[in-house]
Amino acid sequence: MHLYVELWNARPAWLTLSAEERHQYFETVGAERGGVALNEDGTPHRAGYRYRAAWKMPGPERVEMLERSAARRRAGTTTSSRSTHVVR
Repeated sequence: MHLYVELWNARPAWLTLSAEERHQYFETVGAERGGVALNEDGTPHRAGYRYRAAWKMPGPERVEMLERSAARRRAGTTTSSRSTHVVR
């Protein structure tokens, strides 16, 4: 099991997806939500991202799949931008 932690900003295309469509996307890449939080404005040392999330991933191949999928989205109709860290 890998813990995949990311900071991200939602893009308009992501915000137009329904909750079910978002859930299906993460199911496709094998990510189970560990927790999601807002990165509040006005907090000390705030990063330049709106959201924080932790995902349980079955292994490194799924982490790589998610990263490739995110890169394809950034190259085309991007739905999010991210900064990530994987804990093994």
